[in-house]
Amino acid sequence: PLQVSLNPMVSGTILEGLVISMRDLTLSYEYERLKKIEEMRMNFVSMISHELRTPLTSIKGALPVLSSKISKLDDKICTTMMELVERNANRLTRLINDLLNISLIQRDELRLELSYSDPTLIIQDVLKEMSKTIEKKELTINSAIEEDVPKVYMDATKIRKVYYNLIDNAVKF
Repeated sequence: PLQVSLNPMVSGTILEGLVISMRDLTLSYEYERLKKIEEMRMNFVSMISHELRTPLTSIKGALPVLSSKISKLDDKICTTMMELVERNANRLTRLINDLLNISLIQRDELRLELSYSDPTLIIQDVLKEMSKTIEKKELTINSAIEEDVPKVYMDATKIRKVYYNLIDNAVKF
């Protein structure tokens, strides 16, 4: 597509000339098309994340009931398998939440829940949660945290995720 503009150059009543300007609209149309495709992609990611969350919520809801029944059987293999299912269900939940967060960030809708929180407790909690994974890899993590670390104004949930990802990557690689 081409936009053509004609602008006469008039001096009094005499036509002195004509300015013709042409503008290629291809880039403008292409930009709009790409913008629509990107919006469709973001909507797709958001929709898929929500659709995955529904069955996963049911699975996670059933896990405590199954775990309590299996623990009464005192069957090590079943207990180990249930722990594996629970860990992977939690992992899927985190991945789905990450997808949703990416979608929110791209739409500039991510909200932070800021409060004063103790970073030491967050790190200790993450290390405790990951202790089995660390042990299975036959690794040791030494944490040297100073005493009297002040509380920090932050979104504790998101910072916890950052710590988790950093430690998880350190363990994996």
